[in-house]
Amino acid sequence: MPKLQEVISRIDEDKLNSYDEPKKTLWINAVNKLIHTDIHKSTEAYTDITYPDSQDTELLVSTPYDSLYDYYVYAMIDFLNMEFQSYNNYMEMYNSTYNEYAKHYLRNNMPAQKIITNARWY
Repeated sequence: MPKLQEVISRIDEDKLNSYDEPKKTLWINAVNKLIHTDIHKSTEAYTDITYPDSQDTELLVSTPYDSLYDYYVYAMIDFLNMEFQSYNNYMEMYNSTYNEYAKHYLRNNMPAQKIITNARWY
């Protein structure tokens, strides 16, 4: 799984921007928190990642789906820069990758099923 600093470095290499690391970490946290509660269905409280304290923290999504962090941050950068066409494109890519990850996760992490034995049907 990628670490926070790896994702931020990737974003800065791929997209010119003037936003600092704490701002990008805030956006990455939003994605991580959504995955933590909506896909992983964790009952534990989510602990926010902080920059620079948590640069080596591993994020929740691994390859090939970890690009969803990049797409979301690209979209937020474009939204704040009022580049709405690009924002829409990145949000579509983010949503697509998010949905693919959700399907992958659910296929490989099915909750335990209760097995009914000696059922009587009347």
